[in-house]
Amino acid sequence: MQNKSKKIGLTIRVIIVVSLFFGTIIALAALATNSEYVSEYVLRRIAQGVANKGFEVNLSDIKGKFIDKITIKKVKIKKNSDKFAVLLDNIAFGLNFERLYTKGVVSFDIDAENAVISGLNISNERILNIPTYNDLTCFAYFPAEIEISSLNIKKIRYVFNKLKDTELVLAPLKITPTNNVLEKNLVAYFKASWKAGNLGVASFSGTLNQKAKKINGTIDVAMAGQKLKSEINVSRKKGKNFEVSGYLSESVFDTAPISRWLAGLWQDNFPFSFDGKLSCSGSWLYNSNVGFLGNLSGKCEKLHVVAMGLFIQVLELNNTWQYLNGTISINDTGSRLFDFPAILNGKIDSVFFDNERKWDLNFICKNADAASITATLPWGIKYGLNLPQLKGEFDLSVSVIGKDPNTTLRIASQKLVSGSDNEMAEISGTVSWLYSEKQKHVEAIIDVENIDGVPRFFSRFALESALNDIKKNYNETVKLNYRLFGDPYAETSLEGAFTGTEAGAIESILLFGSFLGGEGSLKLESKEKQIAEAHKVNIYDLLLLK
Repeated sequence: MQNKSKKIGLTIRVIIVVSLFFGTIIALAALATNSEYVSEYVLRRIAQGVANKGFEVNLSDIKGKFIDKITIKKVKIKKNSDKFAVLLDNIAFGLNFERLYTKGVVSFDIDAENAVISGLNISNERILNIPTYNDLTCFAYFPAEIEISSLNIKKIRYVFNKLKDTELVLAPLKITPTNNVLEKNLVAYFKASWKAGNLGVASFSGTLNQKAKKINGTIDVAMAGQKLKSEINVSRKKGKNFEVSGYLSESVFDTAPISRWLAGLWQDNFPFSFDGKLSCSGSWLYNSNVGFLGNLSGKCEKLHVVAMGLFIQVLELNNTWQYLNGTISINDTGSRLFDFPAILNGKIDSVFFDNERKWDLNFICKNADAASITATLPWGIKYGLNLPQLKGEFDLSVSVIGKDPNTTLRIASQKLVSGSDNEMAEISGTVSWLYSEKQKHVEAIIDVENIDGVPRFFSRFALESALNDIKKNYNETVKLNYRLFGDPYAETSLEGAFTGTEAGAIESILLFGSFLGGEGSLKLESKEKQIAEAHKVNIYDLLLLK
């Protein structure tokens, strides 16, 4: 919000400088309306006065008299301290004093071929990182006693610093009189380019009430492959408070082109893209003091989350949503994880305020079939991960809670079978992974029972006799239970034990492990001695016993 306020402030400064320039002209015009020489002298004295405010003003080829119409070939207003400049070509302006004595108002009309505003800064590095896209109006801030009668600028270009060939073009910008003295028709056509890519176009049609400092109308936008139409009201409140509000007609957005454009910004941390429809309608308001508010609602319909590069549809989201005064609420209408029913519900409070944002989202999928999911994976993925044959069902839940926030992923299974033939093992238990900026923690509570023989995983232990002892002492019916806990990005520990299924079995064989960055070592021990070790063990291999 702070960056937006700075940009609004800069725009207002620009308009104030221009208004001072023309406003002072009007104030002095009555003193020299009949002399072309005096008219030019007054203009140059005004330029010198503006220069004393820190701006350099250059005028060229001045002709005409204030009583008729003044034309200027070029006007250049420049501020060297921040590389800010305004350049206007072929300006013609006239004055009207008819309401000076009755209403204390002087009106003027302006025509210009071109206006270029350069040196505007975009300082946020995250904004600068937005790639090229390949596939609002200026607020008339003039003193109340100086009135725009008509304005016609054929082309205005806003050129930004640090971004080559990035600009906003208004072509044209027109203000024309109406039957109502206080209101003028305002028409503008916008074209935006981002890093030499055509980002979008928009058109505005409405009215300007200069005395009330208001603009009302309708804006049609086609940007980044999307179209929307909204009523819009722009006003200036007390002090420097600036407000834009409106009503957005129901619009449907296709997330695919936007995802293709911006996915590179998040692919390292979230390697997924989006494909599907998102609808939106309702009232909205942006106030420079309080931020963005509104009462907006819509639907997600078959919004697909696709794994980048693999073209695998992981999620399908179907829900209704509402944004009300800073809070987004989501209600599920039938989402899916792969091809299994899932639910996404919750809310995000103060979504546009970093310091106040609070999360409360929950995603649940129950009874997902492991065999069906692994069957949908490409052969290269299964081979690269060395996935064992999996059978059975599992539950998955993800919760995003709090201000930090804490993200918890939990997988639970009552009877997941890993492996095949004489290496199968039944895995029951839960794996929970907690992540936040303040803490990162994984915890697994697992029970394993072999079905026929010792699972292949335990062939990693160097001493074959250790495995023989396990088989012999437990009559080849082995149970393992263990707990894994710690920071998955740093040090993680494991404690567990082998036990038998028959009464009177010998003492337990203990299992210990320590992992660093997901890889580590395991030890088999009895109460009397260390039995065997396994090195370079991956936690992922341990969880699936492969």
